[in-house]
Amino acid sequence: MKRSLLLEIAHKALQSPCKASVQQLLDDVNLSLREKEVIIRSELGKQDLETICNSFVHWGKKSICSYPHIVRIKKAGMEKIGRYINDKEVIKK
Repeated sequence: MKRSLLLEIAHKALQSPCKASVQQLLDDVNLSLREKEVIIRSELGKQDLETICNSFVHWGKKSICSYPHIVRIKKAGMEKIGRYINDKEVIKK
């Protein structure tokens, strides 16, 4: 399945070999703690979302984290990163 443009931009940015620039990007974007943790573990740590979901059994709430919930968290965070990079590129032009 093909990713949306914003998700593709974010994915490519997180694949940068310069870890300092990736960390700076994650710090610059206004991500929630959950979004940041899921993105770091899935994109940089190469863990699958099911493993991440199982490790967040109670995650500060009474309900267990579901797989669709973790997917929504990651997608929202990746869209924020994509919008940030896209806006930054528009401003440069």
